[in-house]
Amino acid sequence: MRFNTRVDLYEVSRVNDGQGGRIENKSLYKSIYCNLSLLSLEKQIQLFGVANHESYNLTTIDTIDIDIFYVLIDGQYYKPTHKPKRIKNKTYVTLDRLEHAN
Repeated sequence: MRFNTRVDLYEVSRVNDGQGGRIENKSLYKSIYCNLSLLSLEKQIQLFGVANHESYNLTTIDTIDIDIFYVLIDGQYYKPTHKPKRIKNKTYVTLDRLEHAN
């Protein structure tokens, strides 16, 4: 397995906007090298019920120890569908594309 794709992890913090709502602030946490693979159509239907968007499986040697984060891949933000799983020396996480993030 080659870890040749560089992605940026953004930590997301939610702060009150003073009007009863919240705003998401993104700040660069770190850049990591990983292996990205597209999620199969069958798995997308099983997880999301539809298969019309991109989803990735991300595998890395780095640890991801923040609770709420986005991943920037080729100018698009992706959010994790579950907490990162650490098995032996690798971290695994499934990512789903965010439509509204800039």
